Amino acid sequence: MVTVKIPATTANLGPGFDCIGLALDLYNFVSIEKSTAFEIVIMGEGKGVISTEKSNIVYQCIQAVVDKAYQKNGYRKQIMKKDPEKRNPFNKEDYKTLRILLNNNIPPARGLGSSSAALVGGALGANCLLGEPLSNQELLRIITDIEGHPDNILPAFLGGFVVSTQLEDGEILWSKTRVSSKWRYVVIIPDFQLTTEKSRSVLPGQVPFSDAAFNLGRIGLVMEGFLKEDISLLGRVMDDRIHEPYRRELVPGLKEILETLRREGVPAALSGAGPTVMAIVESEEEGAGLGKRVQQMFLAHKIPSSFKVLQANNRGAEVLSSTTTEP
Repeated sequence: MVTVKIPATTANLGPGFDCIGLALDLYNFVSIEKSTAFEIVIMGEGKGVISTEKSNIVYQCIQAVVDKAYQKNGYRKQIMKKDPEKRNPFNKEDYKTLRILLNNNIPPARGLGSSSAALVGGALGANCLLGEPLSNQELLRIITDIEGHPDNILPAFLGGFVVSTQLEDGEILWSKTRVSSKWRYVVIIPDFQLTTEKSRSVLPGQVPFSDAAFNLGRIGLVMEGFLKEDISLLGRVMDDRIHEPYRRELVPGLKEILETLRREGVPAALSGAGPTVMAIVESEEEGAGLGKRVQQMFLAHKIPSSFKVLQANNRGAEVLSSTTTEP
């Protein structure tokens, strides 16, 4: 059996649409083992909601890793050298009837990277179970092909504050910055799901040149704020004109909440595709106070919510236990 621990993530951080993400200390656990019968067991967040069939994205990601490993010449030669009688590196059918346990603390469809955590856990777990035939870059390409963009995937995989992009040939480029432990990240989580598909459906095909320039100038300053640990700078540059204005109607109260916090100099943004709001503060006490205040603002729009005060995660996904079944 292989067990992988994967952090939650908050993406975009205002202007960094589809290219900036940060890992947080809230975790999902993915356990995978070969079995004589297919089974997916879900505990915690998403139980009764997330699919337990082979359509589950963890299972789909595992199969993509198995297929890639099967095709990889270097791995095939490695197995053949150890056992010349083996025509194939392994029997792919052995990886169809897996037992998968998902122990989730990240709420699904809330903008905290639950799908990226699932995919990273499935990919790392499968690769470890196979004897690690694939490189991290190969795994990241598989996950990104499924997810569609790397902004949540890279911090879930690597930890820290990550800027990333995918080139036309599929290669993923990234830069990671370790994040100070002195800040706290308040996530206020409305009590309703908002799928990425729905949240993306309201975005326009084009944006005005002035809005693109507005965001480009702020992306660099958001990076500078994290590099120099300058929370006051972040409080002035985490606004956005490319995605948040179009998603406001999907999250009642969002416009008022973000405008209020930003007027006060609090770094705040819609977390990923939403509906969660994320804000950065300097202490646990300040975080608790802000969380309760934003809860009341959501309640004014008849939206119940919960909040968590989190720290950044700089380690990324970790394999906690493993028993490999292939060389």
